[in-house]
Amino acid sequence: SLKLTDHVLTASGTVAAFQYVVIYNDTPTSPADPLICWFDYGSSLILLNGDTFTIDFNASGLFTLV
Repeated sequence: SLKLTDHVLTASGTVAAFQYVVIYNDTPTSPADPLICWFDYGSSLILLNGDTFTIDFNASGLFTLV
């Protein structure tokens, strides 16, 4: 399984509306930045200056390959 640590982002200024968060691998050059997964929050979110956004990963892992 792929286990990730929760990540907290703090807005520095207003962050425009977004609905999706993507997880990608920034290491390889070919293919560049391959997509691992994405999350759909179901509606647009806007962060104002100082607001926080937490990407809360399940303790058992992001996914498991069998």
